[in-house]
Amino acid sequence: MVLHASKQCGRCGAEFVCNPGAITECQCSAIVLTTAERSSIASNYDDCLCIQCLRALKAEMNIAFKSEKLNEKFTLITKTLSNR
Repeated sequence: MVLHASKQCGRCGAEFVCNPGAITECQCSAIVLTTAERSSIASNYDDCLCIQCLRALKAEMNIAFKSEKLNEKFTLITKTLSNR
């Protein structure tokens, strides 16, 4: 089994080392992704991404999630106020 491999990030093109043979030493083990975040990344990219892109995507998804929740609250408040 290959312990490490040089890869190119599918998002930014940066080269990084992937360690599938020693996953705890792989750069991706430094970030915790939710199941939804992993699913979204997997559906948009065919291979590993560098840690910088993983962090950026996590932040983007977090902002999108918070924005969606704020929009839901705004809609609920607007409906409540219009029913008065």
